[in-house]
Amino acid sequence: MRNTKRNCLYSILLTMSCVLAGGPAYAQAPANDECDTATVIPSDTSALPFMDFVDTTTATENLADPLFTCTFSEQFGDGPTVWYQWTPSADVTVDISTDGSTYQRIVFPLDTRHGVYTGSCAALTEVACVDLGLNDNLEFGATAGETYYLKFGEFGCFPNEACGGNLVVTITEVTPEPAVLLQRLGAAVTEVGPGSSLADKIALAQVYLAVPDVQSTCEALNAFRNQVRAQQGKKLAEQDAVQFDADAQQIMDAIGCN
Repeated sequence: MRNTKRNCLYSILLTMSCVLAGGPAYAQAPANDECDTATVIPSDTSALPFMDFVDTTTATENLADPLFTCTFSEQFGDGPTVWYQWTPSADVTVDISTDGSTYQRIVFPLDTRHGVYTGSCAALTEVACVDLGLNDNLEFGATAGETYYLKFGEFGCFPNEACGGNLVVTITEVTPEPAVLLQRLGAAVTEVGPGSSLADKIALAQVYLAVPDVQSTCEALNAFRNQVRAQQGKKLAEQDAVQFDADAQQIMDAIGCN
């Protein structure tokens, strides 16, 4: 009986402290608190940039959601999270940013983290993630018609702490980095074949670019283009060959090949 009275008194005091602090005793979570109720971003990529503002101080963390892999989520969790859903109408490279996000009690950048998932809310697969500083930027190459789920969380939010803040979400189209273009080209080549010869040349170019060794990257891409042209209309469909050649030329121009 004593424990019951104690628990009731604690609940009353907790409710009173919440009210006295200026907030409702049972504040409502944001509408996009769960993956199933994610805010839908317009599909038309020509309408970018997209921007949204969310108060995450009442957001929750669903323990059934997959944890970010790019940070110490296993120790700290993902903090209060909110969700967005996006099915772009065209292939596009975007910068997904939380620049301008701040804590509410102090004017200081909110320590955010965010990631991109495919699949369904019941079976999500992470394809990209970032947690490099306070506000973060994630460059991501999106494929037309693919549905993506974007999760935004917070680093270092411990239990019983005042977490969340004023989250600013911005998605802007950007010119992709050569490494992103190479990754995309490699994925496209792997899908159509033939064999692994073309994919091997792209993989080699990726290794050289990471060094970075521009000359060797250019040589690997030249070898790739020569093989594409030799296989055009034979082992490679005309349309695929033309696209691969143009993509490789775009990368070579971006890194300054002669």
